[in-house]
Order: sequence, then C-alpha cells, then structure tokens
Amino acid sequence: METYVLLKDLTPGRGTDFIKVRISREWEGRKPGATHATTKTYIIIDEEGTQVQAGPLQFGLIADFSKRLQLGSVYLISNYDVAVAPETYRPVAGEYSVNFHRKTNVKKIGDVPAIPMLQFNLKTFEETRARLGDVVTLMDVVGKLKDYTHIQTAKSGKKSLDIVLADKRDEIKVTSWENQAFEFLKLENEYTQPNVIVIITGTSTRLVKGETVLWSSSSTQYFFNIDHSAVTTLRESTKLENSIIPTLVPSMRSQEQQNMGNVETVTIAQLFEAQLPDGKNFIEFYTKANVIGLFPNEGWYYICCNKCGKILNDFGQCSKCSHKTKPMPVYKVTLAVKDSTADTSFVIFDRHVMKLINVSAQHLLNSDQNATPEMMPPILNNMVGRTCIFRLRLNQYNTVQHKEGFTVMEVDEVETNKLASISKIDSGEDSSEHDLDHESTEPSEHHLQKKRKNPDDEKYSDQIQPPPENTSKGFLEVEQGHDAPRHAKNGGQVPPPNSGTKGRPGNKSLRRTTT
Repeated sequence: METYVLLKDLTPGRGTDFIKVRISREWEGRKPGATHATTKTYIIIDEEGTQVQAGPLQFGLIADFSKRLQLGSVYLISNYDVAVAPETYRPVAGEYSVNFHRKTNVKKIGDVPAIPMLQFNLKTFEETRARLGDVVTLMDVVGKLKDYTHIQTAKSGKKSLDIVLADKRDEIKVTSWENQAFEFLKLENEYTQPNVIVIITGTSTRLVKGETVLWSSSSTQYFFNIDHSAVTTLRESTKLENSIIPTLVPSMRSQEQQNMGNVETVTIAQLFEAQLPDGKNFIEFYTKANVIGLFPNEGWYYICCNKCGKILNDFGQCSKCSHKTKPMPVYKVTLAVKDSTADTSFVIFDRHVMKLINVSAQHLLNSDQNATPEMMPPILNNMVGRTCIFRLRLNQYNTVQHKEGFTVMEVDEVETNKLASISKIDSGEDSSEHDLDHESTEPSEHHLQKKRKNPDDEKYSDQIQPPPENTSKGFLEVEQGHDAPRHAKNGGQVPPPNSGTKGRPGNKSLRRTTT
C-alpha cells in the first residue's frame, strides 16, 4: 500500500512523498485575443477537503499535463515542488501552492468517494462587501442569475460584461473581464431557463462610483445548477418566490458612464487650459502619460469606512453608516507624470493602485507592523515607468484655482518602460536594463517645490475627490496640496525610499497516511 501525506502537512521544497488528490477544478490563462493558452492552473483537493493551487503550468507543460490529468479523477502524485502561495489573489486559502514539472510522477487510481468533487470559498453578499480591499484570498458567491449584459468595450479596448445575482434578500453585481466575459457567453445554454442558480468563483470586491461590485479574475469560473448544498439551500429558501428569468439588458452603466464614450483625449498641456462647461461642476478627459515618480511627502493611504468608502470623522466613525462600520486603509498616492508636452501630478486612489500593483493597502500594513503613512512601501515604485491612459476628473480646484493634482477616475496600462530614473528619462539614455526597485522613483526637487500648501485651499475643499477631512488621532490626516503654477519638464533626483524584508513561514512536520 502506498503511503501519502495530507495537503495540510506540506512544507516548502521538493515533495517526494505521494499526495492523494482529486483534480477538482482547472482553467487556462491566455492573453486577450490569443488563440492558445499560455498557462494552466489546477485546484487539487484531498480527503479532508483541503484545497491547494497547483500551477500555473507554463506553456511548455500544458499539453503534457492535459493528457496526464483529467478533471474529476483521483491521482497519487509525487516529485512535485511546494512553494509559498502568492501573497494576493489566491484562488483558494492556504500558505502553500504546488508546482508540477516534467519529472513529476502521476498515477491514476480508482475513484475515492471520500474526496469531494468540488469545494468553494462561499461568502454572502454582505460578507463580500465587508472584504473591500482584502485581496489575499479570492471569494466565491452563489446566487440566482437575474440580469446580464452584452459585451462592453472600455476606452482601453478591454472587454467586459456585468451580471446581477440575487439571493433571498439582496443583490450584487459581478463584472467579468476579457476571457471570463466571453466564457460566460459560451455557456448561454446553461442559463436560458427560469431560476438559474450559479456559483461564481475567484472574485474580489471593488468600490466603483460608490457601489460595491465583484470583479472577476483569471480563476473565475461559472457553475450552473450543480448538485451542491449551497445551491440546494438557496433554491429551497426561494422556491415560494416568483420565478426569475435571466434577462439580457443593454447596459448596467449609468447615463453618466455611457456618456463617457464621448470623452475627449487631451495632452497634459491642454489640461492646464481646461474650463468647466456652463452649469457643470466637473469635466472629464483622457490623457496618456508616463509615470516618472511618486510624491512620498503626500502619504500613501487614508482611513475610510469599509462599507461605503467615505472618510471617517474625527471619532473614527462614518457619517453614513454610523456605528455599523470599521476603519479600513485605502490607497491615495500622488504620481508625477509626463507626456511630450509637460509634466504634472495625478492623484490615484485605491482600486486603481491595486489594478497596477495587485496588492491592497490593508495587506501591506498587515505584512509590515512598522509601516507608517510617511514611509512609502517599495512596491509602490512598481507604478513608475508605466505608460497609462488616465481618465481624469477636473473641478474648480483645477480649473478655477489652476492647481494640479488631477483626480484619476480610471486607469489602463498600455505599456511598461523599465526606466531607471527621471534624470535618465530626460537625458535620453537607454536604461531598460535597470531594476526600478533599486532606483529612485521620487520626483525632482524642482517638481516638489510646486506642491506647497496654500492657505486658500480650504475654499474649494468640498470639490476635491475625496474631500479632505481631518481624522482622529490614530488615523491619517488627509490633505490636498497641489497648488503650484504650471511648469515645464523637470530634472534631477533624490534618494529612494527605504525598503524592507519579509520573513519566511516556519516548517511543519509531515503526517503520513496509508491507503
């Protein structure tokens, strides 16, 4: 009889002991528009219901393991590698992941009923809202499919569709992007009848224009009307209600969002000359710019309500949600950007920062107990050198007071340039081989001089996104101070911010089991 170890007892390193697991889920990763998969990932599960991510397999291994591993089958597997799981966007909970390679041994055995076919990290809609900003482990949700949209195209060219799920008392919107959006449409035959219950996996919570929505990831999959206790429970709890027939709707975007298709694209120099339309409090533009640095003196996060995203008052409370809230750190980072016409500063907030670096502010603070608002984490430097299309909102702060610090409403990266520093950017030197993690990413002293606080700033403070409010002791004080006159390109550099290290998890002993 073969001996094997349980998944919960794995430790980092080469796994020579057998594991007895079922291939519970699998998905392929591919670049938008690609005709073939570039990666493949499995979820394996053992007799105790422990799940572990296996992969992602790189392109050269996909064909081999697609033949050796079949979805739903049970295997004894040895000679694999155990690694620390990714810090964020884990499809299943757990410290470790497993990697297969060409010398991995795979032995298919008969079915083992004790090993579950599927297991999910299911959260209620309310629980997903409370997880805003937490992207360590992705979430799964179950609900009745109510509405869905056609494919929609963003300014960047990326495709998405929206889905509305309902349970007995609540509804939530799920936005699926690119491959996951097209995969949903391929499964149309699964949701043409009334009262379709679907489990959607691999989602994270985002705050979009004050609405909490779920976003898909590369691990997002759809399971319609499957034999699962959560599906049965929801069906029983809603069987006396009216039938819900999934409805295709033109769009779930507000009229304002739909009108954004007509937003003009301008240069940074043209931003400086922008005027508000008559009777309007703001105007929006698209601008393509390169991120050339960060402003560490402006801080990098503030404290807000975990439910609605509003800044907390002096007592650490939300004026909207009252006592039913808890403080949550979210990003607010000031970027130095430039294009061919000028340079300036953009203020970018939480979900847009996470879109670029894939790490939440809460995770950074949890990982480093010594982190402070004044000490900018090195990982934020990863935004530097990227060329993005920014959707910007300008108000009286920008157009009447003629101050910079333009508020970013959306961002899509179009290319990454590994430029070493501002001085090399300006000099035209080839710095593509420099590692940004070891170079200065702060703007020049000349650029910093633009950002002195003006006593008259408070006059229009209620028009800034988000509005500046002083928080209580123990919370970060949020300020707006982008009051410099317009100027041309900058030069020079200052020393880089400090960096830190993170410890490794300790080892665990193995417990072997005999089959």
